[in-house]
Amino acid sequence: MTAMLDWLPPDLVQYPIRTAREATDTAPRARQPGVEVDVTCVAKRFGETEVLRDIDLAIRPGEFVAIVGHSGCGKSTLLRLIAGLEQASGGTVAVDGHRLDGARDRTSDTRILFQDARLLPWRRVLDNVAIGGTGRAWRAKAEAALARVGLADKAEVWPTTLSGGQRQRVALARALVSEPRLLLLDEPLGALDALTRLEMQSLIDEVWRAQGFTAVLVTHDVGEAVHLADRVVVLDHGRIAQTWVIDRARPRPRGDGELGRIEQRILDRLMQRQSA
Repeated sequence: MTAMLDWLPPDLVQYPIRTAREATDTAPRARQPGVEVDVTCVAKRFGETEVLRDIDLAIRPGEFVAIVGHSGCGKSTLLRLIAGLEQASGGTVAVDGHRLDGARDRTSDTRILFQDARLLPWRRVLDNVAIGGTGRAWRAKAEAALARVGLADKAEVWPTTLSGGQRQRVALARALVSEPRLLLLDEPLGALDALTRLEMQSLIDEVWRAQGFTAVLVTHDVGEAVHLADRVVVLDHGRIAQTWVIDRARPRPRGDGELGRIEQRILDRLMQRQSA
């Protein structure tokens, strides 16, 4: 399987990424649902351009954090640093105490969900979900993940027959099949229509509450961030400008007045920057 996929662009398939500290003993132990993420005094430069600077962000195990900000503020770059796909120019990024060095490791517990579902068109839906593993047990897990996102009846169809929302559900199932402890979401709903986007938000919230993994979401949609996250981080010019704690019970109803007020305050902060 690995040899068959080695020629693909590196981000096309959601392989595991180095994010978890290696076990120091061989005794079996219970799986922990979420990881701790520590970003300390991080900077990131591309040539002479400084994209991120002085970033300090601590994420608790099982926490859902959303990152918002204007285009070009460094949101996706920060996500890629947490994924281990980029290496910081300064400072440290650590997951469960393991310092990331930007190198890909295919044996860990991190998955990324992108805006583009990135399904392989020559493989049926279930085969797309099952990529990265072999055997009957793995295929059974892929079937369960597909059922979890409401697409058990689409297992044997081709990806090209699916709607955009259905393709993103398949991508989510592919990310969930290995029971990740850290799920990184890079504008995964940005290309969907409004109603499908709301449905996917509810699905992501439901799966996160059920499985307890740590989640980091990058989005331009402040309402989406407020609806899903425990904490919303506002990036501005490569720095953390503000952090909002969303202390509301789940599942969160649409039209909640307090959530609406928080959303408006975040939007006001973003618009102040735009008009300055």
